[in-house]
Amino acid sequence: MQRKAKLDSETLKVIAGHAIDCYRKHEATAAKKRHDRKRTIVKLLLENYRALLVNDENAIYKITQAVGADICFIVNQFETIIGIYKKYCDRSTKKEDERRYRSLFLRYIASEPKTVDEIADGEFVDAHTIYRDIKNAVDHLTVLFYGIDGLVVNQ
Repeated sequence: MQRKAKLDSETLKVIAGHAIDCYRKHEATAAKKRHDRKRTIVKLLLENYRALLVNDENAIYKITQAVGADICFIVNQFETIIGIYKKYCDRSTKKEDERRYRSLFLRYIASEPKTVDEIADGEFVDAHTIYRDIKNAVDHLTVLFYGIDGLVVNQ
């Protein structure tokens, strides 16, 4: 018969502290993955926005029949969120916010999409600035689309 060794209280505190640290790291990683997934969904909606707005009524009809009204609902909600973001940028005192909306619009929403270089030339900034603007706009849209779940919480 084996004897069970008893651990003193200091050892138990160290083990518990380590377990709590591991749990917090795991939760932080999981939260970041959830946020990244939500951000990716918003980015995919933007990248496929024009494709989801097919002009052929039969194609829309087929999509809604096959998948249900969820696609139409998501597109309508997304358009609402984009409208809210536009109002936010229009009311902002920062010129960067207006440029961010214009960059987002020209890249993903306008009927004639522009490349990042074309947008940068039109805005008289570097292409890296446009990439950064679009990233910031997507982050903002993620929060608008998902609410508090779209926020990144730094620990």
